[in-house]
Amino acid sequence: MGAICCAEGRKGEADTEGLSTSQLRKAVVHNTGIAKDDIFGDQMNDIDETQDDIDSIYKNRFEENLKINSTNLLDFYERLRLQESDYGKYDSKVNEEKLKILFRTKGSELCQDVPVIWSQYMFEKGITVPMILKAIHNPEERVKWDKDLRSAEVPRMENENSMMVWHQQTKSTIKYILTRDFLEKKIKFTTGNKKYVYFSSLPDEILAAADGESRAYTVFGFHVFERQEDGRILMEVITQTDYNVGVGALAKIAQSAVVSSFPKTPKPHAIYIHMWK
Repeated sequence: MGAICCAEGRKGEADTEGLSTSQLRKAVVHNTGIAKDDIFGDQMNDIDETQDDIDSIYKNRFEENLKINSTNLLDFYERLRLQESDYGKYDSKVNEEKLKILFRTKGSELCQDVPVIWSQYMFEKGITVPMILKAIHNPEERVKWDKDLRSAEVPRMENENSMMVWHQQTKSTIKYILTRDFLEKKIKFTTGNKKYVYFSSLPDEILAAADGESRAYTVFGFHVFERQEDGRILMEVITQTDYNVGVGALAKIAQSAVVSSFPKTPKPHAIYIHMWK
């Protein structure tokens, strides 16, 4: 499970710093992404600590006023974890020894229209953070256990190899929500003994959804990993997703269906990662 060098898979990549949105879109379509045997946790660089913000061409409409750097993202993450805020309290949906899931229906400072979901899962000894990172963020491995995925790919890496462009199509078991197309960026950073992955949607201009597919939007997402003193690993996931179900009465029904179904969803994913080991 060690790191596998994939420099050969990146030979000939063009320098994309300063690209316009149209140029980036062409680069994404050319599919010059990571090698199939790449391990996300080892091959991807942490975001530069001195970087003030990412280029605006990578930001979605929810992030216009959010500076994306390690310090600001950490502050944002800690605000999201407050049990009481201007956006209401978290309600507990699942409270088990290894799995906890909470909902906040009034959203976040970035979006108040869809709920925030906060889950915690404890991995037993024998699982490592690189194992989990690879299982979740490497498309070749993700499709082995995530039965909700129709497809997943990493078209390319950006921002001096510190940003992953991720594209997936997801099957839905939720009534009113059919297949959804996601186009996201992923960046990571480390503080102390915690590893953080921040992910959120990229603008549609970079790569449009396939014909007939509806695009969903990840307002924001965090995967946070912390090894405990007894060797277990605590994984926290805080995310907010706009499934693009429209407006009006039907949209409200669809959002209610999302809220009612989510407590059933994270548990099998965590179990599948254990099996994948």
